[in-house]
Amino acid sequence: MPKTLGEAAGLIKGADGSIWFSAEDNGAFGDASMRSISHISTTGAVTTYEVSSQEQYAEGLVLGSDGNMWFTTTDSIGRITPTGDISYFPVSSTDGFPDLQQGFLGSDGDLWFPLQEDQNGSGTLPKNVSLLRVDTAGDISKFPVFSNLPETDSETLGSAVLGHDGDLYFADSIYNGKTFTESGAIERIAPDGTAHKFALPAGAVAGAITLGPDDNIWASAVVDANAPTVPESVIKLTPGGTLTSYAVGPDSTDGFSGTNIVAGTSALWEAFDGNIIQISTAGKVVGRYKSGAAQAFVYPGTDGGVAFASGNYKNVPFAEPALEIQTVGTVSPAGALTTYYASSTSDILSFQWDGTGHLWLADSNDKTIAKATPLSETRIAGSSRYATSVAISQAAYPGTAPVVFVATGLNYPDALSAAPAAVKEGGPLLLTSPNSLPSDVAAEITRLKPSRIVIVGGTSAISAAVEQQLDTLASSESTPGTVDRIAGSNRYQTSDLVTDDAFGTSGATSAFVATGQNYPDALAASAAAGKLDAPVILVKGTASALDDATTQLLSTLGATSVDIAGGTTVVSSGVQSGLAALSGVTVTRFAGSTRYNTSELINKAVFSSAGTAYFATGTGFADALSGAALAGSAGDPLYVVKPTCVPSNVASDLDTYATSTVTLLGGTSALTPAVAELEHC
Repeated sequence: MPKTLGEAAGLIKGADGSIWFSAEDNGAFGDASMRSISHISTTGAVTTYEVSSQEQYAEGLVLGSDGNMWFTTTDSIGRITPTGDISYFPVSSTDGFPDLQQGFLGSDGDLWFPLQEDQNGSGTLPKNVSLLRVDTAGDISKFPVFSNLPETDSETLGSAVLGHDGDLYFADSIYNGKTFTESGAIERIAPDGTAHKFALPAGAVAGAITLGPDDNIWASAVVDANAPTVPESVIKLTPGGTLTSYAVGPDSTDGFSGTNIVAGTSALWEAFDGNIIQISTAGKVVGRYKSGAAQAFVYPGTDGGVAFASGNYKNVPFAEPALEIQTVGTVSPAGALTTYYASSTSDILSFQWDGTGHLWLADSNDKTIAKATPLSETRIAGSSRYATSVAISQAAYPGTAPVVFVATGLNYPDALSAAPAAVKEGGPLLLTSPNSLPSDVAAEITRLKPSRIVIVGGTSAISAAVEQQLDTLASSESTPGTVDRIAGSNRYQTSDLVTDDAFGTSGATSAFVATGQNYPDALAASAAAGKLDAPVILVKGTASALDDATTQLLSTLGATSVDIAGGTTVVSSGVQSGLAALSGVTVTRFAGSTRYNTSELINKAVFSSAGTAYFATGTGFADALSGAALAGSAGDPLYVVKPTCVPSNVASDLDTYATSTVTLLGGTSALTPAVAELEHC
């Protein structure tokens, strides 16, 4: 369960494998007196330590070589032992107001902290930049890097990395609040404080740096919006001081190229917009992967690959759009992408793997820290809609099944009510062409050995020739059984007959009602109906009143709860009034602004948890027909989604349900790889 701990930042793995972080116990962000340091064990036990009785705050946690956690406060560097003993080492600032940044561990076991000093206390344009070296005893040495900047400029030391030579390398830039005033540099700081600056190519600034697997320093180039258009690039710095730039993408025209860069076992990984780019040590792009969002950031992975966080921009009144991080995942060295977490309502401040390999997330929006479950993706698909229905059947019933429902694969009305009926009877729904039974469908029926085969629809939907083929299968020694055809004079009567056949004896306290004039809403309801042991009954949605046949059927079933799938444009208010007038019946309507929203609303009402969720395209019916029987039999939700993306509310539901597997129904022409990557829309 998530731990509600206030606004948490900077998740760090401790020496014992537990997760450490600074947090705001209560109050608004920035309330310095409310800051604390906590650690959470791999089992979820939380221990909290107050930073100080004074109005201080704790940020920038870093694990020291001594096994203690070090952090920065308003005017000091703090040290906290694994048992919670806290010491403070004051930082002397003679040049103005101090602003301590994230610390880094040096090659000699000492810690280094960038110090920015603002002479007027505005907090926007630091005038002096230094590096503080802190040994394990807390003794502090100060090494100036840049001083007396012009009134309009500020020097910024960005990410840092320890080189193979034991020196510390920093990304360095000068910024005036709107643009970079000169090209950036990479700073090299020796353990004795000796500094050397390597200027980058014109117009480029090192957004982030890393030590590559080839022992060179690599930088992700951030491009000044006012500089000439230059290619997206990465920069290599050799131990001898040689700089080489490699173009890895199109020209940057929005002012920024790569967000940041990290090293894997044998390659570099860079984030660019919402993409994860894999780059060889020769400077060549060897892989591009979509994070599923507008902007991504990369972090060192646990297997030689890369971890990433990505999100989308949210409009903020009277301000620039704010980026909210909503997805966390990994890409393996071989290019396998795994999504661990995806939610449209989150803003992930930090994430970290603990000593047991579990991922922990700090969420700014709901102020919790939670353990995330990896979200894996599978796909069930065949070479045709008929082959896909066979593959779905095999996934649902690896052994035999007592019944098989057969419906046409060229139209939807007959099969819409058949899916929940198949769930009720304990068998799959297979599709056939109208005039000939596909050989793979025949083979699947033989494998299942059903005692009953149910044809749904009249001879105009499934011909007498197909019925004869099924009779031949049913009369064989390997597949003994009977063949029954359920067919009405129209789609609505067929729906009633199918429902009565499956539910007439046992009854059903719940039922879904959907239009028979289109398929999306009925498909969205089918799996949920299977979960509730309920039928889906088709009605003429544009009718002004409820028909007598549906009234009688609901009475026969003993239904006390009727759910309408879709808005008043598909199932009229007159039909709803007729349902509400039935004695002892409660009516609920699930209506979204789109078919995808309706699907999400139905599933949210029915499911509180789901280890697996199924996706089918909302622009076609074939895959979802058989898929609804699979999802319903498993008691899992089926979402109809767009062919190229996943509605953001669906991603949030998967987080709520602690879903670990998403199964896509149909091939890539039905659901593109972007859906597998949970790309939001």
